[in-house]
Amino acid sequence: PYHYLCIGNLIDRPLNYNHMSVDLVIKNGTIHTSSNSYAADIAIKDGIIIHIGTSATTPSATETIDATGKEILPGLVNQHVHFREPGQTHKEDFEKGSQAAAAGGYTMYMDMPNCTPITNTLERYQDKVALASEKSLIDHNSWAGATDPDEVVKIYNNTGNIGFKIFMHRHPEVEYPYVPELAVYETNRLYNIFDAISKMDKNIPISIHPSDVPLADELFYRLKAMGADDYSALREGKDGMNMTLGCFEAAFLAHITGLKHLNILHLGFNEITPKPHLDFENRVTLVDLVRKLKSWGWDLHGEAEASTFLQRDSSINWKRRWYTPDHEKLWKALDDEVFDLMLIEHAPQLEEEANKSDVWDAASGLLGAQDFLPLILTEVNNGRLTINKLVKMTSENPAKFLGIYPKKGAIQVGSDADITIVDLNRKSVIDESKTFAKAGWSSFDGYDVVGVPTQTIVRGTVVYDEGEITADPGYGKYVDKNEYFH
Repeated sequence: PYHYLCIGNLIDRPLNYNHMSVDLVIKNGTIHTSSNSYAADIAIKDGIIIHIGTSATTPSATETIDATGKEILPGLVNQHVHFREPGQTHKEDFEKGSQAAAAGGYTMYMDMPNCTPITNTLERYQDKVALASEKSLIDHNSWAGATDPDEVVKIYNNTGNIGFKIFMHRHPEVEYPYVPELAVYETNRLYNIFDAISKMDKNIPISIHPSDVPLADELFYRLKAMGADDYSALREGKDGMNMTLGCFEAAFLAHITGLKHLNILHLGFNEITPKPHLDFENRVTLVDLVRKLKSWGWDLHGEAEASTFLQRDSSINWKRRWYTPDHEKLWKALDDEVFDLMLIEHAPQLEEEANKSDVWDAASGLLGAQDFLPLILTEVNNGRLTINKLVKMTSENPAKFLGIYPKKGAIQVGSDADITIVDLNRKSVIDESKTFAKAGWSSFDGYDVVGVPTQTIVRGTVVYDEGEITADPGYGKYVDKNEYFH
């Protein structure tokens, strides 16, 4: 009945629990990792998992959660949210955005730098971290915007910053959310930034929104000249073949500078739309290119934008604009591990910003933090992927990509007690009136789902419980690389 505990292992040496009391025990559930599923109890003390074992070996606890009939996952890590703070808080902020993420089973997020002002200097980065630390419900870090090599070095060396975001895109007419000041699309600038990052550490994570701006501008104005005026045309003009060309350029520069952790965002966005306006005889999408580059042995990650294969209806409008007929192609890419990471991006816009009579003035909006997990659990029930694959792509791989595994993204002794409990059999309907997100709508309103998160636990504290937020703003901790890097 005794165990000796060390990080990540249970070894048969005696440690007497008879006189030990812990803060929380989760009992009678089924734990899922990326490679295994098993029944066990989890004991948590001071925010850390200290024991995983049978009920006979589990110490007594101040609080107990009975997870009978439920599945226990490592807390999900979301590396792609736009919580719009500072400066754009009419559409989202750290408090409401992190509540939505907690309700969606997330225990940590990485916020993007296209706020106002953009987060591309040391001072701005420090100010943003302070804001998030005051208001966030769950743990957090923020991508810094990489626009200048010298500032990149200052941010990384003087803060707990984990990594950098690069927007290779800017809108030809609208200044937000693709802020011109944040855009890096000149080859020499991108090379200099990659070179500066590589000289600090080739393993620094970089997330990149790929685009070739001259081609994007050409497609944009060509479509406008054709009189194309629907949201499908907007996708082709903004998220078209320009993304593939930009991806190749970024991957090539990362390859020659030796960077190991380049994450290509939005895989799935530039697949064919239901009624395309532009006909490419040899269409090469982001998914096609990342598949090819991985076959060459290049170091890069692919982040699946799951809205493209979770949107079920083919009608494209301001709220639901990501459907592609290439569903089966994307599911196969998931099976083949072209995708390393998977989520629905959280990038809120208000309806009046995203729903325009002239679509070329419409802001791109998507709210995914709260809805993704029920949608993808439904696909687990449909047999599209295993729950172990889900854990790999939403907990383990993101934490490894960010360099914070196994403190985050794992259920192991010594890991932070970040845990998502789900009822895989519960039926529900996504209802946008129940979203915690400030913008107040959902691309998946009315969708039937089977499988929902019931509790979200961050460092041993229940922050979300059966529809209710149960912790205060500011509970979330800044995940400083100096403490968390493995």
